[in-house]
Amino acid sequence: MSAANFNSPDQVVIAGHAGAVSRAIELAKAAGAKRAIPAAGQRTFPLRTDEPAQQRLAVDLEATEFAVLRCPWSTTGRRTRSAPPTKARQGLFEQVPSPVRWVETIRYLVSQGVDRFIEVGAGAVLTGLVRGIDPSVKGQKFGEAEDWEKLNATTA
Repeated sequence: MSAANFNSPDQVVIAGHAGAVSRAIELAKAAGAKRAIPAAGQRTFPLRTDEPAQQRLAVDLEATEFAVLRCPWSTTGRRTRSAPPTKARQGLFEQVPSPVRWVETIRYLVSQGVDRFIEVGAGAVLTGLVRGIDPSVKGQKFGEAEDWEKLNATTA
């Protein structure tokens, strides 16, 4: 069992075998956790048992042509402005068994002057997590046609 996602200062997702996760939930509740529940039907990373998946991904990554990156990217919570193709390939490979470092990523972006986040897709889970990490930044969802008008109104 290990941490899979560091979603907010108050929310850590763990992954592992069902028995170990159940026991961790019991321990978290006994220690006073506000909420400790199993992730309903979700497949979470990382698991040390993801090594076979990581090796299968390596084959596809090697077969994929990467160009020199022209926009920032991150698999570690730290932004990379540009990188040789080998670094991008390695970063994607290493991400499979590594935890999602959402808190570090958002804090880093805020430290770099980002003060507005737009969540694209259904729901607003990430927008809520961003607010929990830094209430001073703005978050907005964009997943429905009517969101376009709201988005345009805030950029004018």
